[in-house]
Amino acid sequence: MQSTPMMQGTRTRGGPILGFLGGAGAIIVGTVFWTIALAFALTLIWPPATTTSEFGLARIPYAFFTAIVMGLVGLAMFSARVRDWVPLLGGLVVAGVELALFMWLAFPVSPAA
Repeated sequence: MQSTPMMQGTRTRGGPILGFLGGAGAIIVGTVFWTIALAFALTLIWPPATTTSEFGLARIPYAFFTAIVMGLVGLAMFSARVRDWVPLLGGLVVAGVELALFMWLAFPVSPAA
């Protein structure tokens, strides 16, 4: 049985840069979508204790980290199936940047006075 080029990890169109950008875009879009969906679902399951305007804002960090993990697991499964690890590398880079940006925004460092 002869294997197809896709099973060997070679691309028929595009190149490694396109695969890298595809993985990066998948993580960005997936993180935005799943963060919103998971924060809303968590708020429906466990409503906030207060009735102020914070409609599930405390659940966004949990949903954010879960969305990143779900996206990376999906890219890892895809990369293992087609034996092409470039999209996973793109996803890892973007996930690292997203986590660093989140930490920078969540925990600002004030300059020493």
